Amino acid sequence: MYFLRNWVLPMLLAVLGAVLGLIVTGLPGLNIVQTVDGKPAPGGYIAEADLVNLLAEGKKVGSYIDFYGVQLAGDPRYWLMGTVVVFALAGYLIGRRFRRSPDA
Repeated sequence: MYFLRNWVLPMLLAVLGAVLGLIVTGLPGLNIVQTVDGKPAPGGYIAEADLVNLLAEGKKVGSYIDFYGVQLAGDPRYWLMGTVVVFALAGYLIGRRFRRSPDA
């Protein structure tokens, strides 16, 4: 019983938290916006043929995450990975609250 409460439950809740984090990253309000010189690309994305031309012209191409109208600064990959990690950590910490020692 201690093995289940001390090890299985925290790990199970960590996996559940990671799945919830993946669900949050897939919400319709979380969009990755591609930019050309800091302005959103027309049409929402940059085609490969246009990308070559833009880079040849010396324009900067980037992206950011738009979370329900709030522009999040930084690389979108780190926001997505960080969201999953934070939810997994929260699940683990919640599961850890059920730990018991053999003496109890």
